[in-house]
Amino acid sequence: MPNFLFWNVNRKPLGDLIVTAALELDVDVLVLAESTVDPAGLLIRLNHIKTQYFFIRNFCPRIQLYVRFNSEFLRLVDESERYSISRLKLPARAEILLVSAHLPSKREFTASSQAQECARLAYKIQVAEKAVGHQRTLFIGDLNVNPFEDGMILANAFHAVMTKETAMRPPRTIQGEKYSYFYNPMWSHFGDGHNGAPAGTYYYEKSEHLIYFWNIFDQVLLRPELAVRFKPEDLKIVSRIGKTSLLLPNGRPDSKVGSDHLPILLELEF
Repeated sequence: MPNFLFWNVNRKPLGDLIVTAALELDVDVLVLAESTVDPAGLLIRLNHIKTQYFFIRNFCPRIQLYVRFNSEFLRLVDESERYSISRLKLPARAEILLVSAHLPSKREFTASSQAQECARLAYKIQVAEKAVGHQRTLFIGDLNVNPFEDGMILANAFHAVMTKETAMRPPRTIQGEKYSYFYNPMWSHFGDGHNGAPAGTYYYEKSEHLIYFWNIFDQVLLRPELAVRFKPEDLKIVSRIGKTSLLLPNGRPDSKVGSDHLPILLELEF
């Protein structure tokens, strides 16, 4: 099954870790946010044994995309400064729509403005789905909102729900409008007890009254047509790359060794 790895590398020179992650985790689609790594140099290291990875050139400055197959299999549908939407058609597999994004942070936008950005991108995804004639959509990226925030939950935004059973229902009708679901499997990765994995993908602490400490800004969303084959063990928050731990002794992301965000790895059958 194809593997997808997303990592917001926070403008850090993490080329060695990226290469190790791609090769050891058998990554087919590598999506980087906030990457300042030179694609040409990274490709040399990714392909030092044999040529297998290709860089997908686009005009989205916040996303770098590398694939382990002929780049002709990935066709651009739409993009902006914040997102990229492409058709992915691999041999002997159904076509999917691959959406990758890095949305505005809480330092830039209020919660209400973030919700509006989510709604705007949700509309762009719907337009792309109509253009390609299916809803086999995989959405991966740093959305800068938690699974429980308005931009994720609102029907006219991502309409992303915590259970596969809910996502499999027919589209919800509100005031005469139909709204399709996304399934958000990241809900089950919050907090303690998930096989010893980190309690989120991003940790933030400040001396104020309302604080979540652990956040899951880095997420995978699946339309029902893809969620039907998804299993919980197919999605992981990556805390170690090779011999390098990405965590401090207290379990929080070690931004000196890696990034302040942890990578997420998805294995998906389609």
